[in-house]
Amino acid sequence: MASPLTAEQQAFVSSSLNEVSRTFALGIGLLRQPLRDEVGVAYLICRVLDTIEDTTQIDGAVRAGLLDELGRAIARDERLPAESISRVFQNPSLAGPDIELCRRASLVSDCSAALDKSARAAMRGPVVEMAHGMAETVRAQDGGIRPQNFEELDRYCYFVAGTVGKLLTALYAARRESITPAIRAELERWGVPFGLGLQITNIIKDAVADFTRGVVYMPGCVFDGAAITSALKAPDGALARNAIAKLVGHALTHLRGGLRYTLAVPAAEKDIRLFCALPLMFALRTLHMAATASGSFSATKEVKISRAEVSELSALAEGIATDNARLEKHYNGVEAEIASALAVAGATS
Repeated sequence: MASPLTAEQQAFVSSSLNEVSRTFALGIGLLRQPLRDEVGVAYLICRVLDTIEDTTQIDGAVRAGLLDELGRAIARDERLPAESISRVFQNPSLAGPDIELCRRASLVSDCSAALDKSARAAMRGPVVEMAHGMAETVRAQDGGIRPQNFEELDRYCYFVAGTVGKLLTALYAARRESITPAIRAELERWGVPFGLGLQITNIIKDAVADFTRGVVYMPGCVFDGAAITSALKAPDGALARNAIAKLVGHALTHLRGGLRYTLAVPAAEKDIRLFCALPLMFALRTLHMAATASGSFSATKEVKISRAEVSELSALAEGIATDNARLEKHYNGVEAEIASALAVAGATS
């Protein structure tokens, strides 16, 4: 089945994905059509929503109103409110690929409108839930996201990423006959934890950059009553190590759901298996780095896998994604190494 997008629209989606998330674009490029472009357009819509929520330089009431407006449009299967979105982001002081994507919201809207009705229907519920959930979050925490405990963190991550797990499951089920009702139920069970695990990993990876722009996603409970600034001042100190150990442990409780999700995808759907296995393995490697190094709170270090590691893990995923035993063995082995590192960190804190 061919893509419903024109060649120009496909080029826009591909270039935009590479600009806003090169790693995610890598996985999307592995999917067969029309799922490739359907997932790509869905991701761009989610990225627009995420950028509206995250851009704290814009008044919170404006952002929340725009998120609700976008959610209502999608619920009615209408075009995105592109003019409203681009107008809000016209301030020249705002810059970056995500901002530029919002300024080109009319093109995202064109691509969404070109999708098959069944694809838009599959996306609708999760994206509407994401939009209104983000609006609720912005209204509740206008000064920036500052969860105090893991429950608040998970609620935030649910709207940002857990809904993505639901969205992808719906698209897979709409396009692949091998996704039977029983398999879909299993994917729905693990899709939300998968999304939460990936999002919390990103929070660990981006802690310094987020703090620099005035946002703290790490829950206050991991700092034992201290402020995140104390961890930033001493990235090798006991407070920083203990905070990261708690966050990595929490991420792993969710990320195992990502393994269960990937294993639930029929092995015959190799493209979907690879699409799932890549972020799973990238996140696991990132958590390993966070647990064994001190870069999460360092301004001079980065908890980020290198391009060489991306290539290495991609090649590994290609070889084991459809082999349940080998994929599970890889996951369990890295998870055990992380657990060992966390145990050492706890003993020396």
